[in-house]
Amino acid sequence: MVVHDDGGLGADEFAAPALLPRDVGLVMLVATAVSAPTMAAAGVVSTRVGRSRFFMAFGALACISAPAAYLVAMHAASSGSIVATTIAAAAVQIVTVSAYGPVGAYLAEHFPESRRSRGYGSVYSASIVLPGLYPFWLPTVTQWLGRSAAVPLVLCVAGLLVTLAPAWIRGSNLRGYEKVS
Repeated sequence: MVVHDDGGLGADEFAAPALLPRDVGLVMLVATAVSAPTMAAAGVVSTRVGRSRFFMAFGALACISAPAAYLVAMHAASSGSIVATTIAAAAVQIVTVSAYGPVGAYLAEHFPESRRSRGYGSVYSASIVLPGLYPFWLPTVTQWLGRSAAVPLVLCVAGLLVTLAPAWIRGSNLRGYEKVS
């Protein structure tokens, strides 16, 4: 979500009015609360269909639906509709953050006990830290692509990475790390 100079929430290139600053917290609270049970559901689904298959399907879905949901959320925010913005923000959370539900199990399954802590910690930390550095690299991407295209492109690329990671992990065997059954 984008917070305007006046403290309101809206899309960079969508018309004002944006949501008021007091509404932003409510929107994000509800969107996050909605995504919490979907993380648990993602864990259950990944257990039933297999983690690799789950991540490949989830990443493909996220590549398409996350940018669309983000654009809908920004349009709703610029219209000033709290309800529409909340629903769209929840959709963004569901199609992006929910994948973290089975990440812990997936990573733990790919490292033998002797290397599990180091492997899990390194990979999980990278998945949090690298996107967390967006204040450093997103402005450059925004200059290249424009404000309305930068975030949707980043969301799509993230979905592609989630889709491709299981194949890469299997193919690389994590430099000698074998999958634990």
